[in-house]
Order: sequence, then structure tokens, then C-alpha cells
Amino acid sequence: METVRVVRTSSLVCLGGAVLCFLAGLTLGSPAGGAVVGLGLVLGAVNPLVVQLLLRLGLPASSTNMTRLGVFSAVVVAAGFAVGVSRAWLLIIGVAAAQMVTAVTAAVEMIRR
Repeated sequence: METVRVVRTSSLVCLGGAVLCFLAGLTLGSPAGGAVVGLGLVLGAVNPLVVQLLLRLGLPASSTNMTRLGVFSAVVVAAGFAVGVSRAWLLIIGVAAAQMVTAVTAAVEMIRR
């Protein structure tokens, strides 16, 4: 049950962070920049949800990792082109932040045990 809590917590933190990024972008006069970082956070938050779904379906993680990561990478690259190459680095920052949130949430859960 701990994995459900980790995924739920990290997803909620990423969604809240996405909203804060957009609001910060509005405040700083760059709403598009804030929205792109927020989009990266949302895309990054989807990855653990997909892992959890695949595990619930009974698929072994070892056989689905490469496919999942390939599809996830393709989606992020496509989103990078969609927002413009000049802003793609903001998207990557958001995805990286989401991965860090998931890692920290998992570490906190492990320490809690």
C-alpha cells in the first residue's frame, strides 16, 4: 500500500507545483514560461501513475520499462516541439522536478517504514 501513497502524494505535489509555476509565471510576466514548467511537472507526474497502472494489470515492470520510458520520452520530445524549441528546456526542468518529487516522496516513505 506504500506505493499507492507515494504515487498519490507525488502526483498531488506535482499538480500543486504546476499551478504555482503558472501563477509565478503570471506574477513575473511570463505566463507561457510558467505554464511550460507546469506542463513538465504534469507530464512527469504521469510516469509513476503509468507504472502503478501497469503493475495493477499484472504486467512485470522489467518487461515494460523500456517501452514505457520510450513512449514517455517521445511524448516529452513532442511536447517540447509543440511549446517551441526555445522553451523546451523549461519543459525538461519541469519533468526533472517531477522525477525529483517522486524520488523524495519514495525516500520519505522508506524512512517512515
